[in-house]
Amino acid sequence: MPRKKKQRPAEENAVPIRWMDKQDLFQLLHISERTLQNWRSKGLLPFYRISGKIFYKESDLHELLHRHKQGGGGG
Repeated sequence: MPRKKKQRPAEENAVPIRWMDKQDLFQLLHISERTLQNWRSKGLLPFYRISGKIFYKESDLHELLHRHKQGGGGG
């Protein structure tokens, strides 16, 4: 009888989460601390507080930018 191939849990196949802090976002997007604070308070960019420090998921940032993309055409 052939052996069944063992399936891996979904999390083993998942893309690793890249965490970013505010300094990463300042350098990447050239935004001010106030802009980032506004995005958080308006619920535009989810954040995670760990031991008092705020972190953001890179995937959440990509989603924010995609939702607010304007013009440009192309794909």
